[in-house]
Amino acid sequence: MTDQIAASTKAGMQAVVVIHGMGEQIPMDTIKGFVHAVWQTDDSITPNRFPHPTEVWSRPDGRTGSLELRRITTRESVPSAPEFPAGVRTDFYELYWADLTAGATWASLTSG
Repeated sequence: MTDQIAASTKAGMQAVVVIHGMGEQIPMDTIKGFVHAVWQTDDSITPNRFPHPTEVWSRPDGRTGSLELRRITTRESVPSAPEFPAGVRTDFYELYWADLTAGATWASLTSG
């Protein structure tokens, strides 16, 4: 029973992945702007019990074993029942694909 109570009061987790291929990129620049717009300026989702409720952290994603994949993690949001009755913490990721397709032709991109 105690495990059920603990599980029901723990904030949920979600991931947001922003995929793009525009412009000359500074790593994490696009995702930082996105996080600022959707998390740090939205007072309706951030009034939690913590000091500095809109604070975020950038850290390597340990699940991949690579120091190159970074994520931006938030504090928990306000509850949003029924999906997240104890709030939700969000990990934001950015995938910049243009450098992965350098030199590719349109035919090679559209072929199955």
